[in-house]
Amino acid sequence: MIRLSIIIPFYNVEQYIAQCLDSVYQQDIPEEEYEVICVDDCSPDNSITLVEQYAKKHANLVIVRNQINRKLGGARNAGIEVAKGEYVWYVDSDDFVKPNVFKRLLEEAEKNDLDVLHFNYAEYPKDIINIRLHADTEVMSGPDMFFNPSLRWWHDLITAWRKLYKRQFLLDNHLLFAEHIMYEDNDYAIQVFANAMRVKHVIEKVYYYRNNPDSITRVNYTAAHVDYWLKLCHRLVRIKAEFEREGKDIRFDDAIADFIRNTIRNTIRAYQQMERDEKKSTRKVVYEHIDASLKPYISRKSYYLLKLHIL
Repeated sequence: MIRLSIIIPFYNVEQYIAQCLDSVYQQDIPEEEYEVICVDDCSPDNSITLVEQYAKKHANLVIVRNQINRKLGGARNAGIEVAKGEYVWYVDSDDFVKPNVFKRLLEEAEKNDLDVLHFNYAEYPKDIINIRLHADTEVMSGPDMFFNPSLRWWHDLITAWRKLYKRQFLLDNHLLFAEHIMYEDNDYAIQVFANAMRVKHVIEKVYYYRNNPDSITRVNYTAAHVDYWLKLCHRLVRIKAEFEREGKDIRFDDAIADFIRNTIRNTIRAYQQMERDEKKSTRKVVYEHIDASLKPYISRKSYYLLKLHIL
């Protein structure tokens, strides 16, 4: 039986992928009990050659090749399509995991029949993370963890790689990532916690997040970023409406609305700080996306200034 599926999308990470793969093979359960699914999202560098070398040495390594670049969310979806493990862990290819943690995490998840196991992480190479939950929690519902007053959900609970997920839970709730975009973790996490019945947090730092200066989240903001942000807002509007129809925890209504407002405010700030040429290419994106569905989440003045290309 395969207890765990490690899904590792990769794109242009030949300098990091070996450390990532080494970490998932420095573990304390037999390789027959887990699989490593590496998804090549049309990587232009030598990453695939390195992954193929690991596949020759490890029978549990599966390579999936996307025919087109689907970005991180689409690559994760490609991995879940072939996954067979009882639990799933999304690991980013420029990060790595702590040695000998699979047994501990799986025993915790299996013993408590968890939909989601949430854990702590460390930054690499310098760890400056401020941990807000300083003890393991009891099993609770997803909404109760999401709105735990000790946590800032938009910061502490969003990242996809900070959790083990029961695969059947993901399938039963049709939980997939948005594709061809960035910031795919945000709406995914909201849907995960809204649907999870049994979740738990453990304090151990088992994941190492690399502070990569070349990361897509650390570049200067462009029209593409504005496009991704506003598409996220539209996805959140749809999710909010779905939650209302399905009678989800009413606390999500205000939380999602606040998140949309904050994302629009950040979009406006980024737009205002752009150089003139970048603003020109951004205006069409803003004009297309700031429509009636977002109007309730923005001031009347800002709405019309954006539509008139003045902001």
